[in-house]
Amino acid sequence: MESRLSHFSLVCIAVACLVILAGGIALAEMRAPANFPVNVIVPVENGAGAGSVAGELSADHIIRSQFLFKVIITLLRAKNSIGAGDYVFSKPENVWTVVNRLIHSEQDLPAVRVTIPEGSTVRQTATILNSALASSTSASSSPFFAISQFNETQFLNIASTSEGYLFPDTYLFLPNDTATAVISIMKDNFNKKILSIQPQINAFLASSSAAGFHATQNDVVIMASILEKEATSTADRRIIAGILWKRLESGQLLQVDPSLVYANLLAGQKLSIASTLTADELAGTSPYNTYRYKGLPPTPIDNPGIDALIDAVTPTATSYWYYLNDSKGVMHYSATYEGQLANQAKYLGN
Repeated sequence: MESRLSHFSLVCIAVACLVILAGGIALAEMRAPANFPVNVIVPVENGAGAGSVAGELSADHIIRSQFLFKVIITLLRAKNSIGAGDYVFSKPENVWTVVNRLIHSEQDLPAVRVTIPEGSTVRQTATILNSALASSTSASSSPFFAISQFNETQFLNIASTSEGYLFPDTYLFLPNDTATAVISIMKDNFNKKILSIQPQINAFLASSSAAGFHATQNDVVIMASILEKEATSTADRRIIAGILWKRLESGQLLQVDPSLVYANLLAGQKLSIASTLTADELAGTSPYNTYRYKGLPPTPIDNPGIDALIDAVTPTATSYWYYLNDSKGVMHYSATYEGQLANQAKYLGN
């Protein structure tokens, strides 16, 4: 009996030792490798299996044991829950933390702060985004820009019909955001902003319909884009809105210079400014020539901010029909064409 007990005890001790040994090995394998890299980026493709991900992580010295990684994934029933993306590993992490991040798609990419000024055109927006997300200067100064997927040409192609609807704001983009993703984010922001002022827009559209003018929401965006270029203050934008809506309602030509400047931009020409528009430009056949064609330009001429959108639907009623901006940025108004000519002679010297 004693011999059997001794044998059983020896077996128990042996098993305990094996368990302890296995546990010690497992604990050691769970730790981050001694040569864990800093700021390495590991891409995980959509639909990648646990085996291929484990191999990539092991090759990059993120984990010690592929086997232990796959065991944990199996225990957590997360074989099909590994999130695709670019994962940043900026400090040593144990395998449990690595697995947890992968199944919760915690990529830890540093956001890139980008500000798009109000009244920026699609082309200006593309230049700003390219500088922030894909420029060689940025790429050389940060390892995260090596994963940049932003393409300026692609952005311009996709956004070519979105002028007016890429809301100007300060954004936090990821360095691997594509042109498609950026455009989607900016459009979603526009929709949210419009929704916040929808009651004012609806009230204006109802009043325009009652007056027989029948403005649309797209007309409002176009008008706001013009106001962005014509004035900087709320008071002036609302007075100008009153003048321009009145011209449209009466069937007069809008005769706004910024739309011609935009036509030059679309044609790939050097941008003019209002004071340097030539006789040929004023007589041009571009549909954006509001000196030649009645009505609003066919599209917005930039991306207006929330203030300009509000000003477009809250015009100030005045007796004015004309306005000009002097060299100091001060607006001058007149009720008659003769008054406009007098203001031009006085403030512009012509």
